[in-house]
Amino acid sequence: MVRYILLPALVFLCWHPSFSQTIYSVRGIALGTETANPAYVSSLYSNPVGLLSVGHLEFTSSAVGSFDNGDAFGFGMVGVAYRFGENQVGALSYTPSQEFLLRFDNTAMRPEPAGAWHDPSALEFRDRFRIGFAHHLSDEVAVGISGRWIEEYLHTSRSGDQAAAGNPVSYRASLWSFNLGFDYNVNSSLKIGALIDNMLALREAYFPDHYRRFEYRPEKIVRLGGAYDLSEKLTVAAEVNSRFAAVLGYEWENVFSVSDFTVRQGIWLTTSSNPVEALSIGLGYFLNPVRFDAAYLLLLGARAPSNGILPGSFEPLSSLYWNAYATSQLAFSVTYAYHSGYEPLVKIEDVQFFSMVFPVNYRVHAMRPLGYARVRNTTDKTVSARLSFFVPKLMSSPTNTSQFYLNPHEIRDIPFTAEFNENILAVHNESFRDARIGVMDAEVNDYTDIEYKKVLILGRNFWNGDPLMLKYFVTPDEPRVKAFARKALYENIDFLESLSPERQPLEKARLVFNRLANLLSYYADEKTFTSLEEFDRVQYPSETLDLRGGDYDDLTVCYSALMNSLGFETAFVDVRYDSVDENGDNAHIYLLVDTKLPAYVWSSLTSNERKLVVRRNSTNRETLWIPIEPTLITKGFDAAWEQGALEYYHDVELMLGQLRGTVKIVDVY
Repeated sequence: MVRYILLPALVFLCWHPSFSQTIYSVRGIALGTETANPAYVSSLYSNPVGLLSVGHLEFTSSAVGSFDNGDAFGFGMVGVAYRFGENQVGALSYTPSQEFLLRFDNTAMRPEPAGAWHDPSALEFRDRFRIGFAHHLSDEVAVGISGRWIEEYLHTSRSGDQAAAGNPVSYRASLWSFNLGFDYNVNSSLKIGALIDNMLALREAYFPDHYRRFEYRPEKIVRLGGAYDLSEKLTVAAEVNSRFAAVLGYEWENVFSVSDFTVRQGIWLTTSSNPVEALSIGLGYFLNPVRFDAAYLLLLGARAPSNGILPGSFEPLSSLYWNAYATSQLAFSVTYAYHSGYEPLVKIEDVQFFSMVFPVNYRVHAMRPLGYARVRNTTDKTVSARLSFFVPKLMSSPTNTSQFYLNPHEIRDIPFTAEFNENILAVHNESFRDARIGVMDAEVNDYTDIEYKKVLILGRNFWNGDPLMLKYFVTPDEPRVKAFARKALYENIDFLESLSPERQPLEKARLVFNRLANLLSYYADEKTFTSLEEFDRVQYPSETLDLRGGDYDDLTVCYSALMNSLGFETAFVDVRYDSVDENGDNAHIYLLVDTKLPAYVWSSLTSNERKLVVRRNSTNRETLWIPIEPTLITKGFDAAWEQGALEYYHDVELMLGQLRGTVKIVDVY
């Protein structure tokens, strides 16, 4: 039903008069630059690399209105992009109405004799056709090329031809102009883009020599840009070009917690006497499968008149969308991801997720299936296919399954994995994200069906109580963690060097713990509730150090990370009780630290052998481990060791916790 309403709307936008003279990506107008991180079909007008964001088949239409020039003709653009394979997208656009009209003021000119060359009365520029192609050279690098056909008409009130003196006449010039764009994903947060505007211009027709100075002269401009994701919601972008101008902008998604609502702003800077040349602002809203965008561009400073130009003062145009005669404008666009009604070769019947996504262990989903898609072969022959899964921004590229075969009319559940990038660690609150699941014909590498499904991404600190997941919060490579642990040892280097090798591991553990005790305090945190169930909140070690405190799992994770950063192995002791305590908990976690010492030297560490645990480490050697209860952080290492030893003796040895299943020990390397 939606397509029958929106397709006429696209056509309306295309043909409706809007009194303007500029074609450009509406998102690009609002953001200021799409050199890096371009997107959608309309990137054909900025950096064609952005066509690679198209899922399968997309239509777009835009309209632009000017408030400064009521005499300019309206225009509209309609474009279509189609994905030919996993790594190739092509696009075509058409502008059916007049794009840019400049009128000249000849009232002050002296009448000239018949047969003379007369000054023009108007210039009309038509940027009617554009074609583009984008290709992924690798997961990080993409290239795109676009070409446009430009026609220019010069109108005079009288002809310079003696045979037709006194009759209006028009002259035509035309050319092809090509742009070349590049895109490089430096990492999950940073993208770099480059664009060569008018890299190649091939002129097909010229004005007569007397009017050659009025011809459009496309200038070759090199643009370099970058886009950086400051968070899951906020992206900043910048561009510099060979004209010594710069653009700054940002894109803020899910504004005011409104899902799929985006605000964009941009600022144009130059080296002229008026350093701020323009300001822009824009809005975007995504209602799957439709995207709405709007932008307003305000040009500052003195502008050349767009009506009544004196022919002698005319400045040749090197750009049709950014020149001395451009005016402030309001732009709109509608983009529609279209899925045809024909029966695809392989059809997706259903998509189900096995679980929600916890950012802390996002790497697990690259190996363990996140969900499955039920696919059906609609033909009478065996077909080969592949499945792909993609979540924009949280994944650098789609994750594809290996090739599989479907017998005639066979229905099969195909599990899929997801290679998320580090952007997912910037997700602080639960949110539903649009996931794109596509099935493609493996023979031609072309999508046959695409489904969109909401996947629940939880916050980066969410934890479901599973000790196997808790170890992913241990981040010993964080600079804050490394610096803290090393400083604890460096401040006592003389003392450590005076000890025997058997005593050094224990004293290192003591020094780090006691330095931590001087900084932190223990407090019980509150449970985190989502729309589905209850979760605990766990701090990353750097967060615990910054906040100077945490509950038992926060302190256990923090101390584990500090010891891991010094090369010590650790293990969580996860205990499940039969009843809840006064805090409503029925579980507890404390820590074991490997001294790397053989069991027979236990007497060099303590006179009570029950204060040590003998178990195998990652090298399969039996070594001495120290039980630590981090909740006693304020009482120091000895009290935490004493309590940890008592708990381990009770939970594991006396109550046979590992045999009964009430105790689970998880190694953290």
